[in-house]
Amino acid sequence: MFTMNRHLLSPLFSYFNRVYKLQDGMNTFDNVHEFLASLSPSCPPMLKTSIRDLLRSQGYSDLFVDEIVFAATNVNYNQNTDIHGFVGAVALAGAQDGLWSVWGGNKQIPKALLDHSQANHISKRVHTVTLLPNAKYGLGVHDVSHVYDYVILACPIIENSATTINFEGFPNPVIEPIKYQRTVTTLIHGDLNHAYFNCKSAQDLPNLIFSTNNELFFSSITVIYPVKYNKKYDEKVYKIFSKEELTNDQLDLLFLKYDNVTVIDWLATPQYDTSDKNLNFEPYKNLFYVNAIEWAASAMEMSAISGVNAALHVIKRVDRPPTPPFDPNH
Repeated sequence: MFTMNRHLLSPLFSYFNRVYKLQDGMNTFDNVHEFLASLSPSCPPMLKTSIRDLLRSQGYSDLFVDEIVFAATNVNYNQNTDIHGFVGAVALAGAQDGLWSVWGGNKQIPKALLDHSQANHISKRVHTVTLLPNAKYGLGVHDVSHVYDYVILACPIIENSATTINFEGFPNPVIEPIKYQRTVTTLIHGDLNHAYFNCKSAQDLPNLIFSTNNELFFSSITVIYPVKYNKKYDEKVYKIFSKEELTNDQLDLLFLKYDNVTVIDWLATPQYDTSDKNLNFEPYKNLFYVNAIEWAASAMEMSAISGVNAALHVIKRVDRPPTPPFDPNH
């Protein structure tokens, strides 16, 4: 792991410092390949080879890839090591120490940014985006259409979902839909069945259990703690990732007793492969697509970079200075 960290992950972390400096200088990216090339010339080719083949070419064994790397890709993306090399590297980065949690959940980040922007937030679902004859856009909300000069889409256009946004009035298809990976998250309070995991007692159970079997009915089981953790806190709440909703029989296998089961069933990330996709951040003039960056890798940090990229594109086109930098202390 030390060798991997030195040759693959440490450079990846340092590459992102370049992006932040470029964006501080008002630089923008037009597509995913251009973004990756700004990190390093070595990054775009990573989209065309699997993380398995990438690591094997660097001398890592099949056993290491099948057990260590598969565990990382499975828990982070619910997919195997056939995913492309860049997202595989991001999955491995997510398995490192020193990661941060957000008190109150990740949703606090966009909430704070929205409050800081003082934007007029209309809490309605947009059904259609229509290109108007005057090159502006109409956003269909129920039976009303709102007209805008710029549109920033911050939601994925998913092939395998009936819930999507329709594009009307465009001469060509605007955004290529992508299949997304179904991930079922089960939050459950209970006592894990230590015997099922060949442990002598509950005290012998690890806090992290990762599957290296793609056919197993769960991908990972982890204990989750509050951000402000108190060691006296003895109640165990588990987070289980799976590809399908767990049945009662499966829960009975995993737990001696349980209650307060919460299930979140969603299309979480793209289904990654090594096909040649180069999604545009601006698929049509003044229409920006934040989620294009998810084809490189789906992560909160990636979405933040793409969101800033879209905002910079708009700022350059309007006669208006940017708002002051966000200060988290105010």
